[in-house]
Amino acid sequence: MKNLTIQSMLGNYSLNSIIVYHKGEAISFKELLSDVIYLEQLLPEHLYLLNLYEDRYYFLLGLLLGIKRDSTHLFPSNTTAHTIEHLYAVYPKTLVLTDDALNYKNKLHLNLEKLLNIKSDKEFLLHDTDIVKYFHNICFDKLRVIIFTSGSTGKPKAFKKTWGDFIDVATQLGQQLKLNKDTAILATVPAQHMYGLEASIMMPLVNGLAIHAERPFYPADIETILSKSLQKKILITTPIHLRACLKTQVNLFNLEFCISATAPLNKELAQSFEKTQQSSIIEIYGCTEVGVIATRKPAHSEHWYCLNDIELKQNSDGDVLLLTSRSIQKFILNDHVSELKNNTFILDGRKEDIVNIAGKRCSLSYLNYHLLNIEQVEDACFYQIDAGQSPDKHDIIGNQQRLVVFVACKKDCDALKDLINKALAKIIEPVFMPRYYYFIDSLPRNKTGKLLYNDMKELYQRELKRKKYSE
Repeated sequence: MKNLTIQSMLGNYSLNSIIVYHKGEAISFKELLSDVIYLEQLLPEHLYLLNLYEDRYYFLLGLLLGIKRDSTHLFPSNTTAHTIEHLYAVYPKTLVLTDDALNYKNKLHLNLEKLLNIKSDKEFLLHDTDIVKYFHNICFDKLRVIIFTSGSTGKPKAFKKTWGDFIDVATQLGQQLKLNKDTAILATVPAQHMYGLEASIMMPLVNGLAIHAERPFYPADIETILSKSLQKKILITTPIHLRACLKTQVNLFNLEFCISATAPLNKELAQSFEKTQQSSIIEIYGCTEVGVIATRKPAHSEHWYCLNDIELKQNSDGDVLLLTSRSIQKFILNDHVSELKNNTFILDGRKEDIVNIAGKRCSLSYLNYHLLNIEQVEDACFYQIDAGQSPDKHDIIGNQQRLVVFVACKKDCDALKDLINKALAKIIEPVFMPRYYYFIDSLPRNKTGKLLYNDMKELYQRELKRKKYSE
C-alpha cells in the first residue's frame, strides 16, 4: 500500500494549475482543494456517499470529500426512486450530495453549492503547505467504490473497487492515448456512469488535464462550449451524440479528438465525422466489472488494442479470460471476440442483452422484469429495434436505438398502455421508456417459455408492415 497525497496521485498539478472550468470561471487546483477543506468541516457523519451532481465541479468536490473522509462511494446503475430506496435499505448511513432538496428531504443530504455560496474567501485563507499536509495520508488501495452493473434479473450486481483501480486505468489510458496536458475535457455523459467516471473525471485528473463542468446535450450546446476558447478539447461522448452532431451540421471547434463508448460505433459514421470535423475518434471498450479494456480507431480499423495492464487468453470453449493487475485480477469477457493475437482482437458481439442509450445502460432482462411485474400485464416484453427501423419515418432520431414493447392485449389497450407508462416511470430511467407499443394476441414463446431472437425479429417485421402501433 502507498499512502500518497492527492496532489501526487491525481495528476501532479501545481497548486495554480487550472483544474475545472465552471460557470465562466477557471478554478485552480488550490481553489478546488480549499473548497474541499471548507466543506469537510460541514460534512455530517456517514458511511456511504451517493454523489448525484451532474455539474462536474460539485461532483469532483464530492468525490474528494469522500476520499478524504474514507467514505465508500456508491454508483448505482440509475437514480430512480425505486433504486434509491433499495440503496438506503442495503447501505445505511448514506449521505446524498444533491441540489434536489425536495426529493431527499427525508434523507441525509447536503447541497454543496448552497454551502459554498455562503463561504467567505477572506475568512478561509490557506497556504500551499496547509493544503498538501491536509491530504498527506490518503490510501487508495481500500475497496471504497461500489459500482453497479445494469442487472440481468431485476437486481443489478454490485462490484467493489479501489480508487487505485481507477488511477491505474487512467494512467494506462493516458499513455495509450498520448494525452496532452494542455487540453481540456468536455463530456456529454454523466460522471456517475463507469465510462463517464473513468474518462471524464479520473483520466483528466491523473494526467493533469482541465475539466469542463458542464454536460451539454444538444449539438448546438457542444458547439458553443467548444468555441468559447482556443484551447484544444477532448470530447467524451457517445455514438448518439456524434450522429446528432453530423445531422445538425454543427462546427465542433478546437477538437483534439473524440472518445466514444457505450455502444458500437460503425465505420461509416466514424469516417463521416472525421471528414467533416477534421478530428479523429477513439473508441473505448470496457465493462463495469473491469473498467477500460481496450481502444481502437473505428474509422480505420476493426481491431482493438488492449491497455498495457490487460492480458487476454482464449479458452478451448471460446471464452476469453482477462488477466489484470487491477483488484478484479481475473474476468471472463461477456463478449465474443475473434482474431485474438498479441492482445489485439476484433469484437464480434455481446453475450448479454445490455442496452446502451444516451450514455446510460440497462439490460432487457431488467426492463422485462419490471414490465411483467405490473399486475395488469399478462404477457409483454421489451424489444430493441435495429438502427433505422423506427416505425415512424418522421422520427427525428429514427437511426438511433429505440425500445418498443409488445403487449398481449385484446381490449382496452390504450388504458393498459397508460397504466404501463405510469408504472414504469417510477422504476426505470426516462431514456428506457418505450417509444412504441404493439398490442398483439400473444407473444411467440417456445415450449420452455423463451422468446427467441429470430421469432421476435420476425414478429417486429410483421407488425412493422401492418403499421399498427401506439405511441
